[in-house]
Amino acid sequence: MRHRHQVTPAGDLAFVNLGRSRDPATTGTFDVRVTVDCAGTIPEALNGDPAITTTVTTWAPDAPATPAQPDVLRFFPGPEYRFPAGTPVLAGRVVDSNGDPVARVRVFSTASVHGVQATEEVRTDARGYFRLPLRWSTGATDVKAALGGRNAAITVSVPADLPTTQQMTLT
Repeated sequence: MRHRHQVTPAGDLAFVNLGRSRDPATTGTFDVRVTVDCAGTIPEALNGDPAITTTVTTWAPDAPATPAQPDVLRFFPGPEYRFPAGTPVLAGRVVDSNGDPVARVRVFSTASVHGVQATEEVRTDARGYFRLPLRWSTGATDVKAALGGRNAAITVSVPADLPTTQQMTLT
């Protein structure tokens, strides 16, 4: 079933009246899976899934809806994301110990910007590729990857290593 969304003033997507039913006693609850596609990005719910899955409890039209805790779906740049011209970007690939590509890996780098820690973060695609912006980095820069308790780390030199594709192995 497709249900039309609304955009709130804050820019959030809302599915107003999703659980509204003329006969909530017979409808009860139902499961909903929300998927969103945004070119160049990789969606991620708080549990790491690429979509939100939730159970909706129905309610009568004359009863006020019980406010639900919002579900969050975040979008991270994938390797096809178009960063602004002039942005220094590190290209790379994440593989496992067998050399197989690993999808949906968190790849990130943290730098100090005017005394405040700033983290650039992306996700790998199904082929293990990523493109990580390194806007605040120069010289030796640590890049890390993490997924489900497995980690990898490399140190690159910015801008010298930007023209090459780096490989990271999760262990």
